[in-house]
Parts: sequence; structure tokens; C-alpha cells
Amino acid sequence: MPADHDAIAALRRKHVHAVNSTDVDRLLEGMTEDVVYLAPDLPPVRGKSAVPDFVTPIYAKAAINISMTVDSLDLSGDRGVEWGTVLGSLRIGGGPSQPISLKYLFVYRRESDGHWRISHDMSNQAGP
Repeated sequence: MPADHDAIAALRRKHVHAVNSTDVDRLLEGMTEDVVYLAPDLPPVRGKSAVPDFVTPIYAKAAINISMTVDSLDLSGDRGVEWGTVLGSLRIGGGPSQPISLKYLFVYRRESDGHWRISHDMSNQAGP
């Protein structure tokens, strides 16, 4: 199991780097084909092919700087569930930097090629 934890930690780091560098292709590498992305107050984004339509317009005008802190990671077989906190900042265009404070939940799946990928990515406002 330590190897699985290490692989998921590497995937999480890659995910954070993709978000911070607004790299859509790198973001997609860490997702399953049937990924479901649930963002606050928005309809679900279903499938890897739909993710670029959602994130590209945001990434085109955003400067993002986030970090993720894991509160819990539970692995069972080829599935894993992780939740934690996302903190950072978001600046759209030349606007002011806005704080980001979210709770997130990732569901991971080990696919037939042996790699772990994100199958569900959900977040909501962290609150006070």
C-alpha cells in the first residue's frame, strides 16, 4: 500500500501543478475517461472530453496559485477516496487577487494500465 499512497501523492502534486500552470493537457492526464467534475453552483462536467470546454476559458484569463492539504485518504483495492482543503488565490485578468478556500473530495481509480487517476473531483466553499 505505501507504493499506492506514493503514486496518489505524485498524482495530486501533478494536479496542483497543472492547475497552477493552467495546463489543460497535464490536468487531463490525471483523469479517467469518465471523470465527473462537480464545482460549486455549476452543473456536473461529465467525461474527460468535456473538461477542456469547462476549464480552458477560465485558464485563458486566470492566474491561479493553490496548495492542497490532505485530511484523509482511504484506499481499498483499486479505489481511493481523499478529502482535504484547497487554499490559495485566483486572479482573473488584471483584476485583484481573490482568496480560494475550498474543501475537496477526490475519488481515485487504478486503471487497467496500473496508473491511478481521478474519477471524481468535487469541491465546495470551505466556510469560516
